[in-house]
Amino acid sequence: MQINERSEMRLRQMGRGWQGLGLGAALLLLAGCYTGVEPELLAPLRSLEGVDIDGSLSPAPSGAFVLDAEAKARFDHFLAAQGEVDEGALHAHVRADINARLQGEAAEQAWEAFLAYLDYRGEAAALLTTSQSPADARRALAEIRGRTIGDAPGVPDEGPRLEAALTLRAALADPSPDVRAERMAAFQAEVGETPNDAEPSRIVGRVRAALAPIPSDDHAARRVVLVDLIGDAAADCWLALEQARAAALTTRG
Repeated sequence: MQINERSEMRLRQMGRGWQGLGLGAALLLLAGCYTGVEPELLAPLRSLEGVDIDGSLSPAPSGAFVLDAEAKARFDHFLAAQGEVDEGALHAHVRADINARLQGEAAEQAWEAFLAYLDYRGEAAALLTTSQSPADARRALAEIRGRTIGDAPGVPDEGPRLEAALTLRAALADPSPDVRAERMAAFQAEVGETPNDAEPSRIVGRVRAALAPIPSDDHAARRVVLVDLIGDAAADCWLALEQARAAALTTRG
């Protein structure tokens, strides 16, 4: 079977991780749609043990695979284990899950969709550290989406939230109170909140109240709450600011 350019590039990038893979997992990835390796031969992902797998994988009525909301949820379930195992082992779990549920061209399309979604996530996350203006970052995100996942119906447009997150970062970082207030107002407008002089940031207040009972070092749990309240991009920005603030306090201490 011919492995296409994206798969070949991904396999080259994973070269450093082959030693952590069992023979079965390595064969499964190299063979593309090879199904001779059963999922139970893979080492379990400890962080996902006892957790129901979100989403589902199924072909569209046409027989083709579509990255819809259910497929995105399925991929996100496995990607929650990033950092626990190397990239190759994690991909082997995803490949095995795909092969257990899809066949033929639909399985190959699902694998390609996963790789494209992974590229999209990585490049989109990098925009949170960009020096570009919020508007330029939003346009860059649209370009990234166009060459990775395209118009995949299951992945919402994160452009508005990315722009809002970068606006919030600038607001929190600027030393001028007037500039902070102006940019915070812009952030509130972006997320649909009307500024109120008596209560200048209700959304920030809601976020802080929701995070209060969660330990500051439980980043995974805090991110779940943040994503629910302000979306993926703003959640990642908030966590990055928290970690930077904690590092600064440690340095001063």
